[in-house]
Amino acid sequence: MGTLSLGGGGVPGGAAAGGRKSLPYGGGAGGSSRLDPYGGSGGGNSGSSHHMMDGSRGAATASGAGIGLHAGGMMPPSPYNGSQMSPYGAPQQMPQAALMGGMPPLTPELHAGSTMGYQLDARHLPQLPPPDPRYDTRMQGDQQQRGSLGGGGADASSAHLRGSTDGSYYRGQQQGAGGQQGYGLDPRYPRVHQSPRGPTGYPDPMAAGGGGHTVQFCRDQHGSRFIQQKLEVSTDEDKEAFFNEILPHTQSLMTDVFGNYVVQKLFDNGSSAQREALASFLVGHAVQLSLQMYGCRVVQKALEYSSIDTLIALVSEFCGQVMKCVQDQNGNHVVQKCIEVVSTTAKTEGQYLHSHIQFIIDGFVGQVEKLSMHAYGCRVIQRILEHCIDEQKQVILEEIKDSFSVLIQDQYGNYVIQHVLKHGRPTDRGRLMREVKENLLSYSQHKFASNVVEKCLQYGTKEERGVLIQHLLYGHSDGTSLLQVMVCDPYANYVVQKIIDVADQEQRQTIIMEIKAHAAQLKRYTFGKHIISRLEKLSGKKM
Repeated sequence: MGTLSLGGGGVPGGAAAGGRKSLPYGGGAGGSSRLDPYGGSGGGNSGSSHHMMDGSRGAATASGAGIGLHAGGMMPPSPYNGSQMSPYGAPQQMPQAALMGGMPPLTPELHAGSTMGYQLDARHLPQLPPPDPRYDTRMQGDQQQRGSLGGGGADASSAHLRGSTDGSYYRGQQQGAGGQQGYGLDPRYPRVHQSPRGPTGYPDPMAAGGGGHTVQFCRDQHGSRFIQQKLEVSTDEDKEAFFNEILPHTQSLMTDVFGNYVVQKLFDNGSSAQREALASFLVGHAVQLSLQMYGCRVVQKALEYSSIDTLIALVSEFCGQVMKCVQDQNGNHVVQKCIEVVSTTAKTEGQYLHSHIQFIIDGFVGQVEKLSMHAYGCRVIQRILEHCIDEQKQVILEEIKDSFSVLIQDQYGNYVIQHVLKHGRPTDRGRLMREVKENLLSYSQHKFASNVVEKCLQYGTKEERGVLIQHLLYGHSDGTSLLQVMVCDPYANYVVQKIIDVADQEQRQTIIMEIKAHAAQLKRYTFGKHIISRLEKLSGKKM
C-alpha cells in the first residue's frame, strides 16, 4: 500500500467574521443572514445553525466555534455550518454573539496567539517512544530553504518540556516564511514530504500498519491534521486499513479535542459501509455525545451520512430529552440538525419522516415564548419555521402571534419574529405589519425591534410597504413627518436607509424633498450626515 506525502503544515480551518450591527446567527447552526452564532447547526461539521439569524442592532461576529490554536497554527474545521453563519454584526451584541453561537469556550491550553498556550498544549501530546534512528533524517538545505517549510512544531515544544537545554527548543519554535507554524527548522526532525514518517517523527499512520501509533496520531494536534489531509487523497485500501485500526477507539476519539476531526473526516471521505459502521457506535449514546463539546460535532456528521434506519434510531434517542438539549450550548445544534436532516430527507424519501420529529414540536407546546427568548432555544424555533411542514409550524406560530409585542423587542425573540415574516403564513405577516405600523417610531428607535421594522419593509408586499412609508412621511398627529426624528436616531436611521432602498421613485423623491428642507440642521448629527450623503449619491446633487 502506498504512502501519500505532503509538506509541512496546514489543515482545513475556518472562522467567521463580524459586520455592522446585527448578530450573525446562522449557524452555526441556523438562523438568518446576520446573526450565525455557530453558525451553526452549531456543530462544526455541518452545523445546523450555521445559518445565523438576521439581525440585532449592534450585533457581533462569532467564529465558527472551532477551537483556538497557538499563534501561527491553522484552525481546525469549524464545528458549525458556515452556510448558516453569516458574517454580519456589530459591537453592541458581541456578548450575545458568542453566547448564542453555542460555541464551546476556549481552554487556556488552546488560547490563540498565546506562547504559553502553545507550551501548555504540548503537555497533552502523547509521550511516545523515541523515533527509530533509521528514520531520523537530518534536514538538508540552507536557512532559506528551511524557513520555507515553517518553523518549530509540537516536537520542539515537547523537547523543551522534557528538559532539553541545548537551545534547540528556541530554534525550533521560530516561524517560517509567511508566519505559518510548521515542522523542520530544528534539524533533528525530518522533513515530512521527504520521509515515510508522520509530522511527529513516527511512521506514517496511513502507511501499512501505521507503526502502532495511529490512535496517538489522531489525538495529537499535528497528527490529526496530517491524517485529515491524508484521508482526502489516500487509496481505498489505505483508508480501509486505517479505519480498521482506529475502529475500536472511535468512541473515545469522538470526544477528543483533535480526534473528533479525524472521525468527521472519515464520515466525509469514507465508504458507505465505513460511515454506517461509525454511525452504529453512536446509537445509544447520541444524547450523551450531543451534550459534549466535541461529540456534538460528530453526531451532526452522523445524522448527515446515516442510512434512513440509523437516522431514525439516532433521532428517536432525543425523545424526552428535547428541552435539556435545546437549552444546552452544544446540544441545541444537534436538535437543529435533526430538524434539518429529517425534513430535507423527507422531500426525497417520503413525508412520513416528518412524524419522527413531531416529538420536538410536542415538547415545545406551552414553551414557545420562553424558548423564543432563549439564546439557544430561539435558534431551534427558527429551524422549525424554516424546515417543518405547515401542520407542524402552525402549532408554533399560534403561540408566537400572542407574543408579538414582547418578542419584537427581545434580544433573541426579534430573530424569531424576523423568521415569521419570511417563513410564516400571510395572516401572520399581516398581523405583524399592523403591530409595527401602530408603533413605527418607538420600534424604529429600539435596538432590537428596529431589525424587525427593516424586515417588514424587506418581506412585505408592495401595498404593505406603502402603508409603512406613508405613515413615516405623515405619521405625526399633526400630519408632519417622522423623518426628522428618525434620521438622527442611532437605530432608526437604519430603518430610514432601508426605506430609501425599497421605496419607489415617487416615494423616494418625497423623502429627498423632506430631508433637503432640513439638511442644514441634520448635518449637525452624525447619523443625519450619513443619510444625507446617501441621498446625494442617489440623486447626484448636493443638499
